[in-house]
Amino acid sequence: MLLGCFLIVYLFVALLTYSPVQSFFGAMASSYFSKEWNATVRLGALHVDPFNRVILHNLLLVDPEGDTVTQMEVLNCKFRHFPFRDGVVELDQVRLKNVYYYLRTDERGLNLDFIINYFAISDTV
Repeated sequence: MLLGCFLIVYLFVALLTYSPVQSFFGAMASSYFSKEWNATVRLGALHVDPFNRVILHNLLLVDPEGDTVTQMEVLNCKFRHFPFRDGVVELDQVRLKNVYYYLRTDERGLNLDFIINYFAISDTV
């Protein structure tokens, strides 16, 4: 039984390193966040090194008003701790490659407010 569980986990991790599987998960993540944020999110591939890092390839983020927020070739995030402590994700390293970023602040606020608000923790005290 334990060997069977180990093999299933091993096969799942092995599949995550396969390029078509990464592209599939990248498309799923793009679709999910595009709907959640009412914005355009395009992701060429999502590479996951279990328990260690997440790498996003060819990321494009366009805000709900149609303005490009960022476009980058690679976003590489390395976790400090896994499992995450108290639901907090701590990053040890963030590396960016070939990044275009446009920060806008005006009377409407920051062009990243839709993402900040999405991940904000509301106080229920």
